Amino acid sequence: MNHVLRDSLSFIPRVPTASLSRCVRRALLLGATASIVLGSASALAQQNAQASNEATAQAIAQAVAQATAPASTQLIAQATTQATTQATTQATTQAPAQATTKATAANEATELQEVVVTGSLIRRTDTETPSPVQVITQEDLVNSGYTTVSEVLRNLSANGAGTLSQSFNSAFAGGGAGVSLRGLTVGGTLTLIDGHRMVGYPLTDDGERNFVDVTAIPFNAVESVEVLKDGASAEYGSDAIAGVVNIILRKTFTGANVMVEGGTSSHGDGNMVHADGIWGIGDLAADGYNAYISAEYRGQAQILSANRSGAFTNLDWSGVGGVNTTPGAGNNPFSPYPASLTGYLINPTTNAIGAYLPGCTAALQAANKCTFQTPGLQLQPATSSENVLGKFTKSLGENWQSVTTLSIFETHAQQAQPTLNPTGYPSGFTIISYPPGGVPTPHISPVITVPANYPGNPYGVAAPLVYNFPEIGLPFTNFKTDTYRFMQELNGKAAGWDISGTVGIMYSRLRQDDTGFLDPTATQNVLNNGYILGTGGSMTQQMAPFAQAVDTSGLTLANLHGSRELMPLPGGNLSMALGGEYYDERLNSPAPPSSVAGIQGMNNAWAMGSMADVAGFAELNAMMFNHEQFKQIELNAAARYDQYNTFAGGQLTPKFGMKYTPIPELAFRGTWGKGFRAPSIPETNSGLAFGANAIPDPVLCKNGSTGAGTFPSQCAVALTGVQSGNPMLQPEKTTNLTLGTIFEPNKNFSVSADYYDIKINQDIISAFEAGGLGYGGLTTLVRGPQVFLPENGFATPQQTPVGLMLYNSYPYINASQDETDGFDIDMKGHLDLASYGRLSGELTYTHIMSFKLEALGQSYQLAGTHGPSGVSGDTGNPKDRATLNLSWDRGPAGVSATVNYIGSFSVTDPSAGLNTCAQAIDGAFTLEYGPRFAPGAAFPGSYCTVGSFTDVDFYAHYDVTKNFQVHASILNAFNQGPPLDLQTYGGGGGAAYDAAMHQQGAVGAFYIVGASYTF
Repeated sequence: MNHVLRDSLSFIPRVPTASLSRCVRRALLLGATASIVLGSASALAQQNAQASNEATAQAIAQAVAQATAPASTQLIAQATTQATTQATTQATTQAPAQATTKATAANEATELQEVVVTGSLIRRTDTETPSPVQVITQEDLVNSGYTTVSEVLRNLSANGAGTLSQSFNSAFAGGGAGVSLRGLTVGGTLTLIDGHRMVGYPLTDDGERNFVDVTAIPFNAVESVEVLKDGASAEYGSDAIAGVVNIILRKTFTGANVMVEGGTSSHGDGNMVHADGIWGIGDLAADGYNAYISAEYRGQAQILSANRSGAFTNLDWSGVGGVNTTPGAGNNPFSPYPASLTGYLINPTTNAIGAYLPGCTAALQAANKCTFQTPGLQLQPATSSENVLGKFTKSLGENWQSVTTLSIFETHAQQAQPTLNPTGYPSGFTIISYPPGGVPTPHISPVITVPANYPGNPYGVAAPLVYNFPEIGLPFTNFKTDTYRFMQELNGKAAGWDISGTVGIMYSRLRQDDTGFLDPTATQNVLNNGYILGTGGSMTQQMAPFAQAVDTSGLTLANLHGSRELMPLPGGNLSMALGGEYYDERLNSPAPPSSVAGIQGMNNAWAMGSMADVAGFAELNAMMFNHEQFKQIELNAAARYDQYNTFAGGQLTPKFGMKYTPIPELAFRGTWGKGFRAPSIPETNSGLAFGANAIPDPVLCKNGSTGAGTFPSQCAVALTGVQSGNPMLQPEKTTNLTLGTIFEPNKNFSVSADYYDIKINQDIISAFEAGGLGYGGLTTLVRGPQVFLPENGFATPQQTPVGLMLYNSYPYINASQDETDGFDIDMKGHLDLASYGRLSGELTYTHIMSFKLEALGQSYQLAGTHGPSGVSGDTGNPKDRATLNLSWDRGPAGVSATVNYIGSFSVTDPSAGLNTCAQAIDGAFTLEYGPRFAPGAAFPGSYCTVGSFTDVDFYAHYDVTKNFQVHASILNAFNQGPPLDLQTYGGGGGAAYDAAMHQQGAVGAFYIVGASYTF
């Protein structure tokens, strides 16, 4: 709400505005207080006195003094008007240039600045709009203690299920991070920079969703972040169904500032170095231009799983009724052929474990003495960024202005796959080749063997090998992304219109460098040519050749819009905005050639194509006002029509909003609108193969893991899924509703509460994500050849009656109707403690009341569960999130504390058929370690809930001099560990925690110190 409006209405009766000076009339219309009016006049008198003479100043002072005597506000206004007129006339006569300039400056200083708030195109003075908008200032960013925009956004209370982090080390969009407002995935949140679309990350989330990588935003160039917690398709088009994150860059900057800081964890790892600088010249008002350039470097080292201990890194669950999942354990029923760093051979006659190579024996393996923790697994990958951003603003005269922005963002990230390279026993290797325009083709390579003359081979013939190739190391991907952004804006006034035109070109190039991915055929050739396991050397490069892919995305846009006041209304004006937009997205994201050919098993997702949109939009805003009853009504209406050159076709999206202020301290607001999300390029033209959760083979494990006729190794098979695009998809269509209230009893405190409801029809998901939703008829199971495996009731391996499961195909479909509703609370205030400084605080809280998926007439309630578990690393769907910040400033010193809270949630996921805790825990599977509990096993009841997580951060600064400042922060100050989560597959390093929700707990306490200098 408008602070000035709140303080004034009870003091100022109705007066004829025609009799008032420009500044007083403006102040009254905006609700200026009498004290502000008097102060403005006095200030004007003082400035004009300097420009004219002593007598003039005395005359003005006398007029003001008369006005301050007990009288009506009308007399005050008249006296102020007379004083202002007299001062201006005399000053103009005696010192025309100087007096006129200063009088104008004083006049304009009393006007409240009009701004454009995210979600509207019409300028306004009141930043509280009919739509709820959370504003994170530059000061808030710094006080958080974090050093990247992505870390701050990760802690948004409205950020929910499906949020993407860099620590999910099996992500298709490795190296990127995105926001998922309302838990509706990163594809349902539109991320803007300065109100304009940003080019998407070249890799797509789950091979499906386009998103903007928020790690590639320079920290010191950000002026604020506005989070629109309402659907905004009527303003911005597709992808804004859950809301908008608008990152606003600095408008201008003069002078220079440099900052350097470094940090390390309480374990002495994950070291961070961050340095930035910004330099600018030119005063826009005085010189007619401003130019600044910002540069930033940030690098952070990896944190290994082996360097953390706690329940979330535990691998041996045998003490609580589970299995020992430690690699190499000899008593894991789901791993009859244990992993090995030293190697052993299979008897080619009996198919039983036979000779052990040096380093382990049968007795040691049975006693779990040959176990190991996979080296190189990362809880946190190594990352770095180098960013340069420049902006040049030039006044063109006659209220016109040119703004040119150019930026280059370069980011580096890693992804270590949570598995060492096995030799494929007993089923060999299945690599799915899926070339663009082709069909999925399984490439089956036989089990790797050692030749008959290999040292330690007693069988006289080639013998199957079980070995994890530590000399090759983990499959590892380095990501290097270069993003280029050029924007040219032209803003001005003409014929009563505020006009803004923008053209932009953006391009992002990502290079994937893959190492450690085994080539089974080449490996067999190396062994046949005399390679001795464990010796390393150049021959390992033949076994796991270097692979590379270059992925690109592009965006071209043009936007022209204008706004103007149509007519005066009792409460302000009737304003209108009109505009049009064009944008063209391009994506060329191939898989590495060796993956496409079926030679190496790696990220084989590909997506290619383009999509263009032409749109027209309009907005009306009416400030209706009944002064006598102290009632104000603001009405807003917007509509947009988008025409795509794809099957999505044309889409019309309206939106209506209202804000009602019965008394100055209280307002009610609400919005209703439609929205849509056009099928993305990868949803229409893509392909990928992925490892899914472990499931029992319906034929080979039909009687349970201990039943007769069962092959135990097939009771938990990480079945490969194949997903393909569907060009006939319909757009997702939404209905958004918000209802809220704002209470601001005084200028020091305000609280808002907003209810939201979002309904999505024709939700686009893959049949895999549908899980237990009943779309099984759309999938196709492909099997390979029959093999010999251990079978219950037999001493030796038996031939399977059917071939092993190879993969399941999952098409994209318009599957379900989703609906989520809940409420947000935002409370903020500050207290002046006089000589003891200033205390301020803000609380944001989000509660999800319901999160429903509906399919085939069945409804699934997922709020507070792990569903939908098939999306973005299975992050979980907590009902409650909150952030509390308290800051104290006094003179040169300041301290802030931030509490980030994430509520508990269940491990179940009804949408995937995991209706009970036992079903969720028994079905949980990690790529590295397999199932932790056998079906029907007893386990502690506490595992059924992922506990709440509270992270406390501190930040402090001290101004040593006017130019030199030091600062320090502690993240997760109380070293709170992450809650245990046995359902997720997205934990860093395959550990049992949610990397997207609880990453700071896995890192532990983190300490940062730094200094900055202003020139």
